[in-house]
Amino acid sequence: MKRNLVTCTSVLISLAMSTASLAWQVQHARSGSKFEKYMGPANLTALQYGFLLADVHMLSNATPVNKGMGVPNVYGLSKDNNHIIVRVLVLPDDLPSDFETRRRAFWMTAASASAALAASFEPNLSPDDDVVVEFIDAVKSFVRKEFEPVVVATYKNGKLTFH
Repeated sequence: MKRNLVTCTSVLISLAMSTASLAWQVQHARSGSKFEKYMGPANLTALQYGFLLADVHMLSNATPVNKGMGVPNVYGLSKDNNHIIVRVLVLPDDLPSDFETRRRAFWMTAASASAALAASFEPNLSPDDDVVVEFIDAVKSFVRKEFEPVVVATYKNGKLTFH
């Protein structure tokens, strides 16, 4: 029960941070990025946006942690606006103990998240070149006074790197 509370709290904090970060990045975005055309206003009312955001929160909260992997969430754009950052909270104690099984779980999560994100845009968005997936240690990141993500692995350019 305590683990579910930690997981739900972690997911909620992650979603809130993702939303705030994305809003800030959209307001302060630099031009020249392939994502520039998406940074303008959308044809969406505040009510529709609220409904979509609530749906995302409900789906994320209802999804159980699978073998220590949380639900991938879009964090925002990289500082240079050339990559979309996706973050996945992980619970290290619940990850597979065998290295190859763990590596495969990280890779499958990253590959499916980046492919889903790329499919949500247009054909010239590459899941390997335009999306970076960061795996965040939920326990170490949330025990600090201020949230500071502890990245345990990164998926970039189709390669998975453990830190």
